[in-house]
Amino acid sequence: KVVHGSADGTFDNLVGVKVSVVKASLVHAFNIPGEAQAFVNGETVNGDYVLQANDTLEFVKQAGVKG
Repeated sequence: KVVHGSADGTFDNLVGVKVSVVKASLVHAFNIPGEAQAFVNGETVNGDYVLQANDTLEFVKQAGVKG
């Protein structure tokens, strides 16, 4: 499953695919900003993480911090 905000989808063919490839493929369809951080099963990952069966990938843009 891939999630960004209200956009989500379940894809059966992402096992063995790097997070960076998924992000590039869905950047327009899911409106994923370039600075969005990737999380897999709630843990921060980088673009080199290879997705496994039953992983949930979520892209989150960090909110601004008031100084």
